[in-house]
Amino acid sequence: MERLLLFFAVASIGIALRFFILGEFEWKQLLIVSCFFAGALLIGGIEWWLAWLDARYEKAEGEDVWHTHMAERFWTEKSVC
Repeated sequence: MERLLLFFAVASIGIALRFFILGEFEWKQLLIVSCFFAGALLIGGIEWWLAWLDARYEKAEGEDVWHTHMAERFWTEKSVC
């Protein structure tokens, strides 16, 4: 999500500089850049939803199995590779 926001910011600055220096503006480029922002919002929403599901989780009585949260698998500082 952070990378998409970074791409959005850099591309927006690039489009603005091109407009101010060359006086050229293309709507297709703005549409592509807005897709970065929309993708970041989508990924952020999915992350929020998974965290909400983890927060609501309640272990069933009598189960003797191991459980883990999605956050433990995806939001740790340790790298899998």
